[in-house]
Amino acid sequence: MYIHGNAIFEQNISILGLTVSNISQPIIFTGSGTNSIYSNGYTIPSSNINGTGTWNAMDAFNISALNMIQGTFNSNDQQLNIGNFIGNTTIAGTNSILNLGSSIVMTSSFNVASPSNLSINSGTSKIRFSTVGSFVGGTNITYNEVEFLSTTATATISGFGNTTINSLKLFGNGNFSGSFMMNYLELSGGKTYNFSSNQIYYINNIIASGSCTVPIIIKSGGSTAASAAKFSKANGLFYVQNATLTNINGVGGATFQAYNSTGTNTPGWTIVPGPNASLYWVGNQGSWGDEGHWAYTSGGTGGACLPSPSNDVIFDENSFDILNRTVDINLDASCKNMTWTSNKRPILSGNPIKFLKIYGSVELDSFMTSSFMGNMQLEGVSSAQSFKSKSATLDGPLYVLGAGSTWDLLDSIHVNNIISHLNGTLNTNGHKLTANKFVSNNTNTRSINFGSSVIELLNDGTPWEITNTGLSFNAGISTLYFSGSNVNFIPLSNFTYYNVIGNRSNVVGNMSIVNSNNVQFNNVTFNQNGLINGSHSYNEIIAQGGSTLTLESGSTQNIIGNLILNSSPNDTIIINASIDGVKAFIDLPATSFCFSELNIKDNEIINGLAPHAIKSREIGNTTNWDFTNYVFYMDNDGDSFGDTLTRDTLCLLMPGYVTNGSDCNDNDSLEFPGQIWFEDLDQDDHGAELIVQCTRPPSAFVTSELSTTGDCNDNNPNIHPFVLEICDGTSTDEDCDGSIDEGHILTNIFVGVAGSTDWSDPANWSAGVLPTYCHDVIISSNDTVIVGITNAVARSLHIYPNAEMQVDLNMMLELYFGNGTFTLYNQNILDIIGTVRVLRLP
Repeated sequence: MYIHGNAIFEQNISILGLTVSNISQPIIFTGSGTNSIYSNGYTIPSSNINGTGTWNAMDAFNISALNMIQGTFNSNDQQLNIGNFIGNTTIAGTNSILNLGSSIVMTSSFNVASPSNLSINSGTSKIRFSTVGSFVGGTNITYNEVEFLSTTATATISGFGNTTINSLKLFGNGNFSGSFMMNYLELSGGKTYNFSSNQIYYINNIIASGSCTVPIIIKSGGSTAASAAKFSKANGLFYVQNATLTNINGVGGATFQAYNSTGTNTPGWTIVPGPNASLYWVGNQGSWGDEGHWAYTSGGTGGACLPSPSNDVIFDENSFDILNRTVDINLDASCKNMTWTSNKRPILSGNPIKFLKIYGSVELDSFMTSSFMGNMQLEGVSSAQSFKSKSATLDGPLYVLGAGSTWDLLDSIHVNNIISHLNGTLNTNGHKLTANKFVSNNTNTRSINFGSSVIELLNDGTPWEITNTGLSFNAGISTLYFSGSNVNFIPLSNFTYYNVIGNRSNVVGNMSIVNSNNVQFNNVTFNQNGLINGSHSYNEIIAQGGSTLTLESGSTQNIIGNLILNSSPNDTIIINASIDGVKAFIDLPATSFCFSELNIKDNEIINGLAPHAIKSREIGNTTNWDFTNYVFYMDNDGDSFGDTLTRDTLCLLMPGYVTNGSDCNDNDSLEFPGQIWFEDLDQDDHGAELIVQCTRPPSAFVTSELSTTGDCNDNNPNIHPFVLEICDGTSTDEDCDGSIDEGHILTNIFVGVAGSTDWSDPANWSAGVLPTYCHDVIISSNDTVIVGITNAVARSLHIYPNAEMQVDLNMMLELYFGNGTFTLYNQNILDIIGTVRVLRLP
């Protein structure tokens, strides 16, 4: 519908049978001259200004859409409610003008295309967006005030070349694209503002003040200094407070400062610590909720924001002036990392109904005291939190709550209260964990890794309380140690534990393994009484003396390694079943077991060998136990014979014991029944007479003490086996081998040098020496030998044919031969004037 002149909308107006509100096609204001528009309170349908004339708003009106194509529209300072304003004419030769004067324009979309033939005279007008807002500012256009009033919607603000806004206010989130010049920009706390990368935003004045709890987030997508969005101001101070800046540059010469803020990739800015800064406790003792105790530097001036989940808190040497100052948690407190390094023995205390939430790592100090009885909650949100106690003890409960987080113990931790693991992963890393109670009994996804740690739980009752829903449990090679007097241990069925120890050895009490089945253990130790319900598997079970081990009737305990029962005469161990007369079963490996001092009832060994139980009592209903007592004797000297007075009852032969108790001296390993002794009267280390008896005779030795036995003359120390035989012309057998002079017998032939006939000349003999008692002498044919100067000796004498031998007066020839041989041949001459003796040796 075209209107070529004035437009007056009356109540109940209809055009062509349609009410104004039912017209679906736009109204086109066309023509020339000056024209007026009266709304009289009615909502005008979507309209186009498309003529050469001027149209004046004569009263405030509502219009669903206004499209400026050609012509002039004067608001006449009236308030205009325009659902959608469009200024996108690009037709050559056409121009349009929008004069806003001092009007307030309420809209949800204000769109001026670029390029556009529209000129806007903004005057002192205000363009306001009450709900979701989209503002496209066009090119070379100046606006007076633009406001986005919604606190929940996200405004979209686009500018082109030389778009200028005198005042821009946003009460909700905002996304900026293109380039702007703004004399005044106001952003709201707790909101997020995205600026286009590689764009310059000229801003003379800015109000951007968040708060400690709701900072303003200002960012762009540019990840480098060159691509980041740039805020430009020529001089003076450009100041924001409680902001988080990311990829925003400060350029143009002004001083860009962000107070109580954080910044990432913010060249040109001075970032004064803010929401994510480290906070230092100052001013000695006081309340956590007093801002005067928090500073941005160690020992600095207080007045910083209270710690939030993004702030590290530090208690150092400048936090306290004297010993035993107290930090009182008087409200629900929170922080990121918490570190204590003061040596002034500070105290963390507070209201027990308050909590302290920690979203990062914890480092305590050995000098501090933590008497805070409220909940210390580990709320970590990353996979790299740690807890370091430095021997400090926590009196209050400790909760591990961070879903998806990981907590690593860096040293031992001691909590005089409960440790409750509700979320995330807990790694003890081989360090000791001590608590009254450990609980992980929810259905959240969580993990426990104990490694090689000792987990000591102090309380009686049920100090270990976990459920398997959502839980990944890795016991590693840890030891779960219950030091209370009376403990009910509820392990997870079908899970694996490593070592479990019940009760301190000096505490009278018991440990009961209950409400579970098919648990795998490496070692279970009962220092006092024990009860086992359910059937389980073990590498080893240990029961200490004086205890009673009760097994659930009908259950089977499968021991694949060892059963150790440390009983003694004064500390008998009792093994029985939970129901009188109904057996419990023990499945042992196929090896021999030896026990003593037991009282056994209602028990049966299956699969394995019957274990020996000596000095024990079978009380009744016991199967496959061997109660036979075996006597063995202690063998102190290790000679395989024991002392009958030092006997003991054992179930098998043990080291140091023997079966024979007839030793006459159990302190000398050489004295035992049947020992063989040798007399050595001449003390030449060679024995003669053999004596068989237990005790040592005088002057007697065993073979291990002698060089050898078989001395043939025990009255002469020079005669014994292995001595050198002497050629002495006697019948003495010096080496006791039954032969005489062996090793010395040889043949000595008379050679008669230069016709000499003298027996006494060594040169006349082939051996180069005169014949001795050990020589077999030969007188060869045609030789002449005269014994005329010295007597002659020989072992035997052989005189060959035509040889001549003469023994002169007063001379003697002695022949020593053992075989009775004396040979004279035919045609020889033996002229004996002296004496010839032929001696036969024995």
